Amino acid sequence: MKALVIIKDEIIKNLFKKKYAPLLKNIDLVIKDISFLKSECLSNSDYQLIICDLDGQENEVIQIYQEFKNKFRFVFITDAEYTEYIEHLKNNEISNVFPKGLLIEDYLTSVKLISNLCKNKVFGINHYMEYPIFLETVPLHYSSEMRKLNFKLNFLFPFLKKERLIMLKLAFAEIVSNAFFHSHNIEKGKEAYIKDPIYISFAEDSEKILFSVTDKKGSLNRDIIMYWLSKRLEDDDKLPLEHGRGFFLMKNIIDNLIINIKQDEMTEFIAIFYKSDYMGVKSLIIHQV
Repeated sequence: MKALVIIKDEIIKNLFKKKYAPLLKNIDLVIKDISFLKSECLSNSDYQLIICDLDGQENEVIQIYQEFKNKFRFVFITDAEYTEYIEHLKNNEISNVFPKGLLIEDYLTSVKLISNLCKNKVFGINHYMEYPIFLETVPLHYSSEMRKLNFKLNFLFPFLKKERLIMLKLAFAEIVSNAFFHSHNIEKGKEAYIKDPIYISFAEDSEKILFSVTDKKGSLNRDIIMYWLSKRLEDDDKLPLEHGRGFFLMKNIIDNLIINIKQDEMTEFIAIFYKSDYMGVKSLIIHQV
């Protein structure tokens, strides 16, 4: 397997050479400056993933993505918040924005993400952990069970600071609520039962806490997510309070958000929180098949 890194940032370039290349087993990491690339070279290549540095070469890498987005999977790395590229994301001019800060601070999870994208193994919380301390999955049929699961977080992660735990529970409640009510066209807050449950997984390894929420409706797609997120970021006064609120909260709370979509089959939200007080910019990965 091969991954191409189109990089301008010298610090990150050296990081890929010295740290990531040895850790990405069975993946040949090819690092190139954009000035050496020609479209005909990419046309005949067999890369599984292209990692593009957005900083200082935005127009050039957008052009590459537009030409080859149906041939390769892409990740765009940057020092900026992904919300600075919201129009590009909404218009599908780029995809999958990942902060350089996480490449530096959490290389083990970043290595797993790159490896998963290369191998196209993005579904499943188990693919994002290094030696898990525990992993538990539970089905959710009844809306009344949501509050119990939210309370369960207190016992699963008692070591978290109070403020951090509140953020984790808020993000969890929003994602579970959206998956249960919106995906099944049920009025939010109504007592309800669904025959086909949503599945919730909790996990932990030495560096991070994870949870995932999976529904088998697959009613979301990338365009819907980008539309509501951008509308909420625009602070549209005409927008009802609940519309886009969940995506907006996720953007502000979750350190590393991965949304996997099989249209009309499955939607999986994977939320990653670091045990350390990570203060850097957040990531947004949307993988739609």
